[in-house]
Amino acid sequence: MATERLGGQGVTMIEMLIVITIMVMVLPIAFHQFGVVQERQKLDAFVGLLEDTLNFAQMTAIAEERYVNVQFNNANHLVYVLLGGQPIKQLPIEKDIRFEKGTHALSVSFTPHGTVQGQAGTLFIQSPHYAYKLVILLGQGRFYVEPVT
Repeated sequence: MATERLGGQGVTMIEMLIVITIMVMVLPIAFHQFGVVQERQKLDAFVGLLEDTLNFAQMTAIAEERYVNVQFNNANHLVYVLLGGQPIKQLPIEKDIRFEKGTHALSVSFTPHGTVQGQAGTLFIQSPHYAYKLVILLGQGRFYVEPVT
């Protein structure tokens, strides 16, 4: 029946094998790209949560009129927000995301006025294929995160 509609011609075994061979060659590339895209989305989401956590630490320092420290702990895969040495918030870090020291230590301290104590500098947030840098500015306690190109 089906060959009558196609004018008596069907698909040969060779044509089917060629199509399957092409698919077998292309699919791994597509799956690899999917994994890289997924990694980027995971890192982007983490960076957003990190910015929220830093804002929380800064606002807590102002509200409590005390020093608040943020520590980046790669060994425990956590970002700690400490008030008086006691953790008040924790942000889990995915296992493939790491903080690397740039020109700033792996901690940030906010004063009771919301400014950053110490020095300005840069920290790097890295995953296997992507990286961001966290830039900490002095003065008003400003910071920003941008992709590393």
